[in-house]
Amino acid sequence: MRQPFFSTAFVLLLFSSLAFTGEALAVDCVPGSAALDSQAEIDAFQTNFGPCDTMTGGLTVRESAPGNITNLNGLSGITSIGGPFIVQDNMALTNLDDLSALTSVADFLGIFPISPSQTSTDSLESPAWAAQLTSTSTRH
Repeated sequence: MRQPFFSTAFVLLLFSSLAFTGEALAVDCVPGSAALDSQAEIDAFQTNFGPCDTMTGGLTVRESAPGNITNLNGLSGITSIGGPFIVQDNMALTNLDDLSALTSVADFLGIFPISPSQTSTDSLESPAWAAQLTSTSTRH
């Protein structure tokens, strides 16, 4: 039996509009919060919690050994965090550029001294992407 032209065209049009909008559908990470304390955990984030772009809970990045965390590339696909996002005591982390996809932090964004001897977060305090956050309060 031959399918009507209208229904075939509609399905193709619908698929095309979804495929080419440039908008990705949000995909929740494993429910809850996460505390990452090593570069290996950050690098394996999508394997362990995803694949995803939306944290339903909070996220903390705090190294367990001095100098262990050097980048946040494993978090580069995260667009939304449903709780607090805390970056604290990361001696070798010099910027937050890997988080450029982040647009929403539901609770607060906390950027604290990256090492116990450092009293300023100037190098991390005003990442270029921070202006795009739609919902957050900041503590530093």
